[in-house]
Amino acid sequence: MNRSWILIVQTRGTRLQQQNMLKSFTSFTEKMRWISRMRRCFIYNVLIRMNKFLATLKKLDRKPAKSCVNPDYMSSQQDINAKMRAILIDWLIEVHYKFELMDETLFLTVNVIDRFLEKEVVPRKKLQLVGITALLLACKYEEVSVPVVEDLVLISDRAYTKGQILEMEKLILNTLQFNMSVPTPYVFMKRFLKAADADKQLELVSFFMLELCLVEYQMLNYRPSHLAAAAVYTAQCAINRCQQWTKVCESHSRYTGDQLLECSRMMVDFHQKAGTGKLTGVHRKYSTYKFGCAAKILPAQFMLELGGTAPPPSGAI
Repeated sequence: MNRSWILIVQTRGTRLQQQNMLKSFTSFTEKMRWISRMRRCFIYNVLIRMNKFLATLKKLDRKPAKSCVNPDYMSSQQDINAKMRAILIDWLIEVHYKFELMDETLFLTVNVIDRFLEKEVVPRKKLQLVGITALLLACKYEEVSVPVVEDLVLISDRAYTKGQILEMEKLILNTLQFNMSVPTPYVFMKRFLKAADADKQLELVSFFMLELCLVEYQMLNYRPSHLAAAAVYTAQCAINRCQQWTKVCESHSRYTGDQLLECSRMMVDFHQKAGTGKLTGVHRKYSTYKFGCAAKILPAQFMLELGGTAPPPSGAI
């Protein structure tokens, strides 16, 4: 029996009241159907836009672009080297942590530094100036609340003035042609963590692996998506003590476990040495309860003993 008819039979009152009740019920039903249709359309449009956005990111990630960095750019520098870059980024990771900035800000900061150093020869005494200015630019792009320039002057122990930072800001923006929208490993990491159905532990260990790579100049040989996928893969192996890379992860990342193996082995090596070297900023950060003591998980040493040779890394250019 029709639900509207049941409603009329069970409702006491005049015929006019019954007709009004029927109209109200019909109107309510149609409104609910309209809301359901609109919700489906909204979800469909969001999925379409998201897929287009991801396709654009992958296109930028796999083709030479303004966001890519020459992994051999340090050879054109005269007064700085990869070790100095590592010291700078290790320090910036600590500054980023003290200011309680968002993760994406850190990855954009490192990207800006590398792209600028690729195009400009920088003397040793101005390398830290480039670093804190890149952090300022990344904050302006990503953060809601931006550190004031005076704070950056203090954090650098007054090595530079406010005027020098603002001048460097203009130089960096002009050199990079104001291009701040770039696909960093962070963007891919969030996507791959969803594909891996990650819990909080896997997320923190994955970011620990990825931030270890920021300090290492040699990791510029890998695309941002490759680094993100390898970080998730390595973290899963460390947590589960066995190789784990599902078909879902492979489908979303477009990397097989074999393709990630060489990069993952390097991450395992970084993990083993993270707490014993001179540059321990990432290890100290991820040894805190705030970051789940992710650095204290045992390295996946078994990956260093796996047979087979992975394909060579995909260069950034």
